[in-house]
Parts: sequence; structure tokens; C-alpha cells
Amino acid sequence: VCVCVSNVGIYALWNIKSDNSHRRWMTSNFTLSVKNIYEERYHTLLTSAFSHAASWHLAANMLTLWCFGCQMIALSSPAAFMGLYVSGSLASGVGFLCFDFYKAYHAYMSDVMENRQISAMEGASGAISGVLAWSVLHDPKQILYFLFVIPMPAALLWGSIVAFDLYGMYRAFDKGDDREDSSFFASTKIAHSAHISGGLTGALYYLYCRRRGLVRL
Repeated sequence: VCVCVSNVGIYALWNIKSDNSHRRWMTSNFTLSVKNIYEERYHTLLTSAFSHAASWHLAANMLTLWCFGCQMIALSSPAAFMGLYVSGSLASGVGFLCFDFYKAYHAYMSDVMENRQISAMEGASGAISGVLAWSVLHDPKQILYFLFVIPMPAALLWGSIVAFDLYGMYRAFDKGDDREDSSFFASTKIAHSAHISGGLTGALYYLYCRRRGLVRL
């Protein structure tokens, strides 16, 4: 509940004012980018994971987080959930930064750097990917609903999401400049690398919880 309230509160901060100076301040302090880290705003590694500027983004992430977060708390503890949320947020942020820096280096070496836009990330998706991975590893045969409508085994749904994100990373790297790519992957602006990093963290965290006896079987 506290995590959801924090996310809603920062969403309100995004939308309380519409002037450019306020938006710049929010972008500087509640989004993650290579530029922000270069300018020593290291707190954005964590604050960006509580930040949603769009209502649909907030609603989708909080609904997913509520479903799988409540399940994880019931199977482990609130402390274990918070540990994964924070570690998943940090890991997904580092993954995003590393991939974006690598894309920038590739763009520089390919002489397309002048056309490349600066990437910035906000949202809880990376941490949620970790919580989802934790849930799937605990019970890979459970039935989950893709888009809240289509029933699928958890392992199949998670595998499909991972494949989608890996292909999205390939598209982002292969194109160099998103503006040259009119595909679905470019239009969604999804931070696929953050999802992969967060999911990997969730999988490792589940193995840690099992090893320490922190999971109710």
C-alpha cells in the first residue's frame, strides 16, 4: 500500500503544474537518464521507479503491482517485498543506463550520434518485472491473464514477455536512432532493458529467498 501511495503522490507532483520549469525539475529529479547520472543526480536511480507522468502508465503498473505484490507478501513478508522492489528498481535502472550508454557508443561509432535523442526512463515496470519473475518461479503452472483477459500458464506468459523485451532491445540497438524506426517497438518507448534487468533480479531474489527459507511453500 505504501509503495502504491508513493507512486500516486509522485504522479500528482507531475500533474500539479504544467509550466515548463516544473516539468524540467521533475525530469531532472524523477526520471533516469545518463545525463542525470552524469550531473550527479544519483537519487534518480530510485526516484524514477516511483514516478509516472501519465495516468494510464500509473494505473497499469499499480494494478499489476497490487496483484503480484500482494501474492508475494502473502508467500514471504512485507520486508522481502520491499527488498525486491528496491533492488529491482536499482538493478533495472543500472541495466537501462548500461544499455543506453552502449547504444550511444554504437551511435557515435556509426556516425549517427548527432541525430540521437537523449533517453529518459520513469516508472515502476522494472521493479514489477522482478516481482512477476519471483511469482512465476514460485508457481510456474499458475494461470495468469494476459492483458487481464487471456488465460495463460505463468511460465508461458513470462517467457513471451522476456522474448518481447529481448527483441525490443535488438530493435532499439539495431536502429540506433528511434526516429528512424516507425515500428510498434519505437512508438511504445518501452525500456526493455530495464524489464530484463528487473526480471533477472527477481529470479535471483527468489532463489535467495528459497535458500534462506523465506518462502512459504
